[in-house]
Amino acid sequence: MAVESLFPDAISRDSTFQGYAVPVHVGYLPITAENGIDSRSITQMTFFSTRTTLDSIDTTTGPNVIDSMKLVVRFLRPDSATRNLRLSFYVLPDSIDSTTTLADLASYFAAPPLRVVNVDSLLAQPSRRDSIMGDTVLTNGTTDTNTVLSNGTKHIVTLRLKVDSANAPYHPADSGRAHLSLGVVVTADNRPTVILGSGETGLGLGASWFYRVDSAGKRLRPDSIFYKCPDSSNPCSKPKHPPDSLVTNTNFDTFLYTAPALPPDSNLLIGGTPSQRAMLRINIPKKVRDSSQVLRAELFLIPTPTAPVVMGDSVLIFVNRVFADLGLKSPIDADTAIQGTSRVYAGNPTDTVRVELTPLFRAFVADTTVPTSVFVRLMALRRTVQTATSGDSTGKAFSLEGATFTTLRFYSSRTTAFRPLIKLTYVPRIKLGVP
Repeated sequence: MAVESLFPDAISRDSTFQGYAVPVHVGYLPITAENGIDSRSITQMTFFSTRTTLDSIDTTTGPNVIDSMKLVVRFLRPDSATRNLRLSFYVLPDSIDSTTTLADLASYFAAPPLRVVNVDSLLAQPSRRDSIMGDTVLTNGTTDTNTVLSNGTKHIVTLRLKVDSANAPYHPADSGRAHLSLGVVVTADNRPTVILGSGETGLGLGASWFYRVDSAGKRLRPDSIFYKCPDSSNPCSKPKHPPDSLVTNTNFDTFLYTAPALPPDSNLLIGGTPSQRAMLRINIPKKVRDSSQVLRAELFLIPTPTAPVVMGDSVLIFVNRVFADLGLKSPIDADTAIQGTSRVYAGNPTDTVRVELTPLFRAFVADTTVPTSVFVRLMALRRTVQTATSGDSTGKAFSLEGATFTTLRFYSSRTTAFRPLIKLTYVPRIKLGVP
């Protein structure tokens, strides 16, 4: 006979730990100007050569003269409530790195922007193209010459900006190499928030530099320079002429932000950036863990009246067991077959959050030697369409920690009336000889 029980004292010694996913490694770049948060992305592009070989059989080179630059920006589709979404691009110093702060770049963000583009205005165009500026926006994750990317990025918007030679931030370096660093700021009439792709996910900024080569005062188009084959007896494996454009991609990117301080208290915090996790230590009664059959297990988390920070994005609550209870440094088991998940839609949850933990508790019963501690994490849903071979069509297995400013606060076991609860439905072990 099945037994359904509520265990109010099953959770004990629960704590909150911070600092697991830092902005430079989260995989997306959330930039916003709402809820008291000022977040801006910074990107350093890869180096490219300032000179081009004029002949393949000697070392003669000519300096590159940039005609224009095409900047490619990819981001998740913004909130439908956003109006007049504008992205401003600022030229930053090449010295930016993971230690750079927002204060260090204050003077650069105070300067006039390189470009300001109104994404909503582009989307309103029938052709999705600004015929005057040459900007293009595509909402299926593709460019004009790339249709493969759309198979996995249905929710990605691709923005291509044209920058002419007068404004292209190209400065040849003494070392013969040059690169570009940019900062992005978002503004809007309502809900100024957008999530840019980053280099970690292959969706970072990219730039194509269109150029001509100066050869003794004469500027040559790349396709007019023909390379000779050094060995006429063998087919020449080298290109016949230089590439039409110099392509650079993301070398380093992150986001810098200022946010309201969250004073610690006795409650449990999850989410935010750097990400916070809550550790719950579960005391499973011996009568349940010893040879019982778990039919269903649920974790009840009761939110406090006011959450510290709530953005407009949907998030997922993940519950993962740990391999060893080492507190802050406990390694998690990321096995998707036994983890618990619960989706929280935009806004602060006002009712009890229920997380299904049936596979996890069955694993606890199957192996009584493993620790019964779990981490509760908040993940930003990676809104990409996975293929059938990826093993996941929901995106949950590819969700990202630390890629959202949303922070949820739940009551801990120190608040007796609203502490976390475990609800179990199980079949007790059969006692032989007992009628």
